[in-house]
Amino acid sequence: MSAQDRIVKLLKTTDGRDKLYKQAAGACKIAAYNSADKETVKKLNAIAKSIGDCRSLMRMCKWIQKHNEVVKEVDSINQGKVANVNKGYIKVFRILADMGYIVGDNLQWLGKYGLLTLDHKTMAMRSKVFQFWGYVAACYLQAFEILIHAGKAGTFTDKDGKAKILKLVADFCDLLCALATVGYIPSFQPTSRTTGTLALISATIATRTNWTNTSK
Repeated sequence: MSAQDRIVKLLKTTDGRDKLYKQAAGACKIAAYNSADKETVKKLNAIAKSIGDCRSLMRMCKWIQKHNEVVKEVDSINQGKVANVNKGYIKVFRILADMGYIVGDNLQWLGKYGLLTLDHKTMAMRSKVFQFWGYVAACYLQAFEILIHAGKAGTFTDKDGKAKILKLVADFCDLLCALATVGYIPSFQPTSRTTGTLALISATIATRTNWTNTSK
């Protein structure tokens, strides 16, 4: 498959486009923080916010897909198809939290533009709470996967092990970004450059994975 075909395949997927947008937003935040020109800072921050709105629109009603994932996972647990039941329930929690985040994000966008009578800032904060706990569960599950893989393969530095570690790094970067918003640790107040860097790292890892998948 040619590079052009792989690029087209990457851009055809919602997640492929979403992570590229996320990279761009993170880069804008970093550039805005480092710029000394007020007008440039204003423009870069406006671009980052516009990208955020675009990503919110891309997530519109995606909670329906998450609902179906929850039903499928619960059915698998009830039918005895899940080897580790506790892990299965944590996965259900992770999906539910992600669904809560998407619903909240949808509502905050609708409230922000006056399509619903809602306090969009409150909805945005509530969605971030769901997102934070979703990433807590995601990090736990990914760490568990790394340990399982290391036990079977005898190492976690092989190709699959490194991919799982990178996924954990991406999830942890996103967790820190969410933590900065929800404020559970008052002393943790990263700059926009730091959150932009965390978002850029996470999105770059995800884009790398998405790019690798285009060859399949």
